[in-house]
Amino acid sequence: MFAKTLKFLDDLAKHNDKVWFEAHRERYERDVKGPMVAFVEMFEPRLAAMSPHLQAVATGKGSSISRIHRDTRFSSDKSPYKDWMGVHFTHGVRKNGPGLHLHMSRRSSGVGVGVWMLEPPDLKRVRDAIIDKKRGWGQVRQALDEHGYDFIGGEPLKNVPKGYPPDHAFAEDLKRKNCAAGRAIDVTIDPEELLDQVEAAFLDAWPLMQFLCDVMELPL
Repeated sequence: MFAKTLKFLDDLAKHNDKVWFEAHRERYERDVKGPMVAFVEMFEPRLAAMSPHLQAVATGKGSSISRIHRDTRFSSDKSPYKDWMGVHFTHGVRKNGPGLHLHMSRRSSGVGVGVWMLEPPDLKRVRDAIIDKKRGWGQVRQALDEHGYDFIGGEPLKNVPKGYPPDHAFAEDLKRKNCAAGRAIDVTIDPEELLDQVEAAFLDAWPLMQFLCDVMELPL
């Protein structure tokens, strides 16, 4: 479904400037934006069946589709455009709550589930829940491992944070500042097959979504 999208992103990475982009804007609208809008629209009924609290917005304010423009204000890299695109289905109660993500780039494509940047109070809640046996973090980890998920999102701490047992069975998880997991997926396949695979991938990681929503006291 996104074969031409990846080709455009590959070309954009080689010619990342406004002159080239404007000369190929029609191609961007056709091969990138068009398929992504179509995907969100097609996936919306499946998402609604998974949870009424997750949002799929194809166009307009609050769109689920990432912007192609980079925020270069605080970056030494002044390239104006991203060489990747994504779809992020956010939680309706809290935009920075647990969500579902489809990422595509010329280097790798895949799905992600969880929270990419936990705010300090939420990070503490997650860490407390990891060491609370009643919360069932072991079952979450087992589900992720069985379905080929790896943790993603930034460098972990070198040591277990103060106040938590350094020899805990999930010490490595306590070091993380994010709580998100992902796995690779082929986004170039037939649209209906891609919808099936993305839905199945999200459901495989549903225990993580449920865990995070419970900890953050959000409905799911």
